[in-house]
Amino acid sequence: MFAAEAPSPIDGLASAATIILIIEVLLIVLLLATLAVLLAVLTRWIYQHAVPPVHQVVPRVKGALDATDRATGRVVDVVAALYSRRRGIEVAVNSIVDNIFPPEDLSNGETETNREDLESEETAGS
Repeated sequence: MFAAEAPSPIDGLASAATIILIIEVLLIVLLLATLAVLLAVLTRWIYQHAVPPVHQVVPRVKGALDATDRATGRVVDVVAALYSRRRGIEVAVNSIVDNIFPPEDLSNGETETNREDLESEETAGS
């Protein structure tokens, strides 16, 4: 018959490592299950205790936002009206000034900017 061999020390270490690994995996699974249960309990607590006050406040918040929107619209209307009046006064003043002091006649198609450029080139060339 066969003679029984003595187990090697490596076999014992491998068995111990396997048992430790199984214990670690079970602890991780237990930890994850605990976290899942805590998350479920926390979600339920928030739904029961935090959501009802929010539902009570929502109509007041909507009213405040609507009032703010209306006020902002009024401010925009006032700013637009002031700008249009300012622009109207500016155009009227420019028209009066142009009637009192008419611009020089530029019948050859030159604009004032082009004529100033031409004059600066003539003085630079001299």
